[in-house]
Formats: sequence, structure tokens, C-alpha cells
Amino acid sequence: MININLDILQTFLNQNDIPKIKGKPKTFLGIAKQPHYENVLSNIYAFYFKVNEVHRFKDLFITSLLACIKSKIGKQKEALQSFYDFRVDTEYTTNKGGRIDILLSNDEQAIIIENKVNHHIKDNDLDDYWTTVKIETNENENKIGIILSLHPIAESLYNGFEHSKHYINITHLELLQEVMRNSGNYVMEASDKYYFFLKDLNQNITNISKSYMEEKDLAFYFKNLQEINQLAAFKFSVRKHIATEIEKAGLALTD
Repeated sequence: MININLDILQTFLNQNDIPKIKGKPKTFLGIAKQPHYENVLSNIYAFYFKVNEVHRFKDLFITSLLACIKSKIGKQKEALQSFYDFRVDTEYTTNKGGRIDILLSNDEQAIIIENKVNHHIKDNDLDDYWTTVKIETNENENKIGIILSLHPIAESLYNGFEHSKHYINITHLELLQEVMRNSGNYVMEASDKYYFFLKDLNQNITNISKSYMEEKDLAFYFKNLQEINQLAAFKFSVRKHIATEIEKAGLALTD
């Protein structure tokens, strides 16, 4: 049984502001209990990548993705500094019967996107994806593979593939942050409805990418672990006492 010194606990409470843990804002995907579903996110991304769709954000998503690519590899792939007249496919069938989550391609360029949230990249045949997508020009310069993940992935986890050197890792949060930074140039012509959906998507990605607690809150907990545990024990004892007293009062009324 924990020995509770109420004076010490009172001093602790007087001298410290207990952190308030903020809940994450609800999103439509969260309400639908589909915030982590890879195929759902792929379909939403595909919608926004289509430059002529009803959202009227035009090339916002592809421009933002190209900016993310450039930030990772510089100008190594000059041909991918711009990307026009491309098709958007989801669940694109590969030579070995696999599926490419999102494929952006035209006759001369291609971006292969493997969308990862909770699953492991080792379950995906990156070589199959790479060799399936054919373009008319130099594929090493005009084609790239992207592992779009919830958290950064070490290259060592996917460099066992022959063509892994042609893949880079971008997180969902990096992409959406770039999209939101660039969105101001598009909102005047964009649909209000789909701008709202975009902000909701951004919040959903933020929710599933970041921890509920900040580092300073965790530091406070570990620094004051003993006092916090004693407060929890004291709270439990008080509740137990109240329940016992209510039970006694109920028995007295029945006598």
C-alpha cells in the first residue's frame, strides 16, 4: 500500500501547473473510423492530383509533390522538375499481379507512389512496380518511386530491392504541409467545399502523424512520477471510500 503524505501532495499541487492534454480535433475520416485506411487515403489523393477535377485546385498537388521530391534529391532528375498531361491511376495492376497504390504517368514520365500507413514496406515488391511502368524515354531520369509513409522510413528497410535506389521516402505530413503552404495561391479559384475537405484531410494526416502528448508533458510526468502516482492512488482511495459509504447508507435504509 502506498504511504500518502497529503502535505507533500498539497505542496506539489501548489507549486506545479498540471499540463492539460488537448484532444485531437475530429475529422470526417476519424468519425467514419477510417483515418488510417490506405486505400481511402489513396483515393482522396488521386482525386486532388487530377488537375481538371471539380475541386478546381488545378496543379496544387502535383506542384507540391514535385517540391517535396526536389527537397529530397535536389536536381538529380531534371525531367521531373515539371509534370503535365498525366494520368492518375489507383490500384494499378503490376506484372506479377501486385497493385501500385497511385500511379501518375504520361508517355515520357512516371511517379510511382506506394502509400504506407500501418503496413511494412517489406511486403511490397518495389522491383515489380518499377519494371511494370514503362515510359518512352530514359526511365532512370524520367521515372521515380515514392514511398509515402506515416513516419520516416530508413533506406535500409527497403534497399534490398534491385531498383530501390530509384525510390525516395516522403511522409504524408511533409506532402500535406507543402500542399497547405502552396494552397493560398489557389483558394480564390478553388471550390469552397473541396477546400474544406482538403483542410479536413490535412487535419486527419496531422492527427495520425503526431503524438497526443508533447515532449514537455512527458518530461513533466517522468520528473514527478512519484507524486503523480500518489495522487492517482489517493483518488482511487477516495472513490472507494465514497462507494463504501453509499453502500452503507443504502443498507441502512433497507433495515
